[in-house]
Amino acid sequence: YTTSAPAESVAGDWRLVGWTPRLLRVGDVEKDARREALVALGRAMNFPDHYGVNLDALTDCLRDLTDPTVLIWADGATFADEHP
Repeated sequence: YTTSAPAESVAGDWRLVGWTPRLLRVGDVEKDARREALVALGRAMNFPDHYGVNLDALTDCLRDLTDPTVLIWADGATFADEHP
């Protein structure tokens, strides 16, 4: 979903219904967009140190989540437009 509401407000709404919100901010990414986005995603999701920063590792770590979790990608429209 896309919203113009502030990310912190959206996170608060998810907390109220019992979900764990994780906030992702990806600024201007120039070189290796995929790698930089995966690193930022790993940080936002609090993935373990052994997270391999690749799509397979992302899938594995997402499958390991035990709590209902929502990823809030703040200010992601520019990144999404530049790196479809």
